[in-house]
Amino acid sequence: MSLFPLINQDFNRKLLLNTLENDRVANAYLFYGPEGGGHEGFALEFTAMLNCTSSNERPCGKCPSCRKMKTLEHANLQLIFPMPIKKDTSSDNKPFKSLSQSEIAEIQNIIRKKAENPYEKISIPNAKHISINFIREIKRTIYLTSPEKGWKVVIVFDAHLMTEQASNAFLKILEEPPPKSVFILTSSNPSNLIPTIQSRCQPIYFPPLSLSSLESVLSSKGITESSRRLIISLSSGDLNQAIDLSETDLTKLKESTLEILRAIAVWNIEKIYKLIWPVQGKIISKFGTQKNPV
Repeated sequence: MSLFPLINQDFNRKLLLNTLENDRVANAYLFYGPEGGGHEGFALEFTAMLNCTSSNERPCGKCPSCRKMKTLEHANLQLIFPMPIKKDTSSDNKPFKSLSQSEIAEIQNIIRKKAENPYEKISIPNAKHISINFIREIKRTIYLTSPEKGWKVVIVFDAHLMTEQASNAFLKILEEPPPKSVFILTSSNPSNLIPTIQSRCQPIYFPPLSLSSLESVLSSKGITESSRRLIISLSSGDLNQAIDLSETDLTKLKESTLEILRAIAVWNIEKIYKLIWPVQGKIISKFGTQKNPV
């Protein structure tokens, strides 16, 4: 069974299960691919597999470990993600020290949403980088004994957003990892990771979701066939974007898309920018470039 509601990627699921069953778990992985394809969700799923106590199907979804993992509250799980860096924040501070109670509550709510929907991005307002503070906190805790049995797992979401200082500090941890620990880096831009970190990780590529998968999800939501075709053509295999588009006024979106195409046809730069910004990135991926995978 699957602990989290994940779509497709059966090949990678079997690959990870075989890795576990054959006792060939690597110290570090790089789960990469386009946004919304499931690489972040499978980082959570693999963590659940590693810590499930069932002797049969893993994750079983029933053992105490799976129940804790389902809410992302397992003691063996540590999450790293971009956080806002305030001017008065020292590099020695703990990552949450400079945040207000309301900011911490907002982050906790975002993580709860991630537990419910593994395709949801952990997107914190004003967060652009993963600072060295987060890595130093991991270094402080990863070598301590955990109250739970199983594997300690550190998931670094959007690992390509680590600062240079953070990357260098993280590399030192990868070079001397503690026993029974796994580091899972997720990224939609893996080429932005420093080569020495890439070389320490086992890469696993997660392709965009298939058209039939998106079709199935949208159909279950009662979206009409013509609307489904437009949404799928604009979502680039990104489930979150497809769902977001399904809740958008598609008539206005069609009009905006046609206007942008006309502006592109005559290469009216000023008009292109003027039209694209109000759409808030919903169709930018259609015209953007994708970096080559590692």
